[in-house]
Amino acid sequence: MGFFTGAYATVWRVEDKEKYTKVILSTSRKNKETGEYETDFNDYVNFVGEAHQMAKSLKPRDRIRLGNVSCTNWY
Repeated sequence: MGFFTGAYATVWRVEDKEKYTKVILSTSRKNKETGEYETDFNDYVNFVGEAHQMAKSLKPRDRIRLGNVSCTNWY
């Protein structure tokens, strides 16, 4: 997983779904061997509650700092 509290992420798409905001975002990590940045995480993230209200104003290419993060997957 490529994110943690205090990490920065880049926003790529924002969709207001009324009860939550669906955002495509990514995080990158610098490869110590090559010096290049590589995508570490790239997926949809749902913002709920107070984060939903704040995420409504996001635009593509915005950079955000992650606070309290919870991650779940359903397969």
